[in-house]
Amino acid sequence: MLYFIPIPITLLMLTAFVLLIAVEDRRGIRFLAVRRDHFDARVARASFILQHVDWGAFFNDVARTGFERALHDVAHATLIAVRFVERVLTRTVRSLRMRRLGEVSATEPMLPKQSRIAGTVLYLKSALKRTRRAPKALRAQEGVDVVEL
Repeated sequence: MLYFIPIPITLLMLTAFVLLIAVEDRRGIRFLAVRRDHFDARVARASFILQHVDWGAFFNDVARTGFERALHDVAHATLIAVRFVERVLTRTVRSLRMRRLGEVSATEPMLPKQSRIAGTVLYLKSALKRTRRAPKALRAQEGVDVVEL
């Protein structure tokens, strides 16, 4: 029963189109000529595309690209999860090792981040002082053979 509704609408639109053509022919002008030309150009372009596109290859490429993107997203999410677990396990192992060595007691809280950074900087300074080499002039005075390259 519902298929009877589009038939009168289609007939009404056909009648309106024929009347529009007749009125334009009598007056010698086109109504909305610029817009209709743009519309005709778009319809011609769409028709050309529909006729000349290899739809099988197009859908194959779209499916392949979508599958690759989904695989990339899954791999990225998995990598993020693995890195999160790695960080948690690294912190846990570091804490357990420090407790075993007696550096940190079980009740002693971890140092604040700034204190740890300051401690690291002090350690690096002392390590650099121990490994720093004396200038060539001082080594020559101490009796160390200096080889010039």
